[in-house]
Amino acid sequence: MYLFAFRKRPESVFLYAQAENPVIGILFQGNHCQKNAGASAPGMEVVMEMEEERVAIIGIFVRDTAAAGEVNSLLHEFGDCIIGRMGVPYRERSVSIISIIVCAPSGRISALSGRLGRIRGITARAMQVV
Repeated sequence: MYLFAFRKRPESVFLYAQAENPVIGILFQGNHCQKNAGASAPGMEVVMEMEEERVAIIGIFVRDTAAAGEVNSLLHEFGDCIIGRMGVPYRERSVSIISIIVCAPSGRISALSGRLGRIRGITARAMQVV
């Protein structure tokens, strides 16, 4: 979805939304606006691009219980995008399995999965809905 904001008069701001891929944020400073690449109306300035949010499942295998604190700390850091979490200890195999459901842009999902995978004793993989 594209979100456009434009100003016709100094005292008024108009918003325009269009269903497409990323969301674009617009920023105005005073009465002066510049038209940048991606802007489709006069007086628009694109300042931020965000990807569409996706739903994903991240599977985490914890083989070293000493890493649990670091995993929990990282999950807390990304807590704003975590919808649900389930953990199951599988003592017969000496592994704990955590599954989390997230809703976030693809880059953020990959960042969380990648950072989890870099922790010693942890394996993590993400599966995103297309």
